[in-house]
Amino acid sequence: MKLSRQLVAQSHKHIFPTFSSYRKFGLSKPLFNGQIDTFFQKVTQGDASSVRSLLVNDKELLKHKYDGVDNQEKVLAFTIAAQNGCYDVLEAMIEADPNLIKMEEEFQRSKDGLSALQQIIANLGEVIMGWKPAPTPLQNMNVDRHRCIYLLVSSGTCDLNFNRSDGWTPLMLASRFGLYHVVSMLIEHGASLTLKAAQGQTALHVAAEFERTPVALLLLSHDASLADVKDHRGDDFFSIVEQDQKDFALKLLSYGIEEINKHWKY
Repeated sequence: MKLSRQLVAQSHKHIFPTFSSYRKFGLSKPLFNGQIDTFFQKVTQGDASSVRSLLVNDKELLKHKYDGVDNQEKVLAFTIAAQNGCYDVLEAMIEADPNLIKMEEEFQRSKDGLSALQQIIANLGEVIMGWKPAPTPLQNMNVDRHRCIYLLVSSGTCDLNFNRSDGWTPLMLASRFGLYHVVSMLIEHGASLTLKAAQGQTALHVAAEFERTPVALLLLSHDASLADVKDHRGDDFFSIVEQDQKDFALKLLSYGIEEINKHWKY
């Protein structure tokens, strides 16, 4: 389960493509006629006011899929806004059609893709890790991935346990990047702590593997029995922490939980 940082970085560049620039989407060349072309341009530019105006006249715009350049797969405008972290645009779209989140998830399932929530979490994590540049002060006025995550998580229609063939849920992604507040938010709204990925990892396994001590402590505070769950290799939380040169604080945490499990009577 050990992955080198270089390998992880390379895999995320492939798994989590970025669509932050107007030019990269090919929207400088008209791919659609009239309103559809304009709609995708405004979404990509983060122009929430124009997006709202266009949706007042035609909510069917939300169902159109962008035919990407360079053999990229088709993508919904909602996905573009999510990848760009444009809160106001996402909010405008959800207000226009509250069922949009479910529609986007069904589309992603059909092609084994990441949900909008997973993509926002992954992009936020990549910025924190330094794998992609943080928004400039001007861009930051419209880019707020934490608010985007809260918008989706609190919507009541977002699948907090969405996963594709690898089995990774939003909670696992947030744990992988050490996004403490996102992990807390997901748990608070009912995300499962016990689901396993394709290789048998829970979110706690992921937190231990990537040395996310605060996240591991948070997960264990909600369910200490997670420490005894084994992945497909037979590794539990304690054995993962003992491997290689894990964070010292994480080791102390594992010893503490182990002693609690041994001596706690009730």
